[in-house]
Amino acid sequence: MKTIKAIGVTAVLGMTGSLVQAADVVVGVPGWPSAAATAHILKVVMEENLGLEVTTQSGSNAVIWEAMDRGSMHIHPEVWLPNQGNFHKKYVDENGTVVQNKNGVKAIQGICMTKEMSEKYDITSIYDLTDPDKSVLFDTNGDGMGEMWIGQPAAASTIVERVKAKSYGYDQTMELIELDTVLNWGALDSAVKEERPYAFFCYAPHHVFNIYDLVVLEEPPHDADTWKIVQPTDDPALIRKI
Repeated sequence: MKTIKAIGVTAVLGMTGSLVQAADVVVGVPGWPSAAATAHILKVVMEENLGLEVTTQSGSNAVIWEAMDRGSMHIHPEVWLPNQGNFHKKYVDENGTVVQNKNGVKAIQGICMTKEMSEKYDITSIYDLTDPDKSVLFDTNGDGMGEMWIGQPAAASTIVERVKAKSYGYDQTMELIELDTVLNWGALDSAVKEERPYAFFCYAPHHVFNIYDLVVLEEPPHDADTWKIVQPTDDPALIRKI
């Protein structure tokens, strides 16, 4: 299975009902930093340039998409495709209740580590994590398996990373950790200070690349014909399969 290398990031607009209800637009706020920042930028832009009264509301991807379908929310500020392809298919392609802003930006999703540790231990490819002599460098609890953060629980990208780990084979050498994002940044900072390797799920654009000197481990190029995204909302048994 090929991994995703380029993901479209864009805003989508719910069309059910009136866009402006008592001068009020509701912008969804998903649970990751760049989406939250985009949501609040959209709020300021619409208030200052369009004279609208705008509110924000937190929610998961599923909640925001369903709310746009009903008309109780109007904007999802950052849709990652094909990760959220199941929602896009249902609400944009099939229901026609949501439209996609075509002015997306190029983004990446992958596994990162600091450039210093990458060069020191010659870890440049995702396949290096399948090498027991290298994966053990990430072992912090002495069980012989390395550990790596693959994302926060229930995130669409976390499911993608778990599938990737099994597809490439490093699920046999690395323990896949799901934790809140804030805890990951704390673990990364500790690893940098202690000068030890730390592998973690990353995406760009993201401010973490301005804080640390990071590299994204190499992966095979994305092949849309072989890479098919299936999320638990479509197949509840997916987690048991992977």
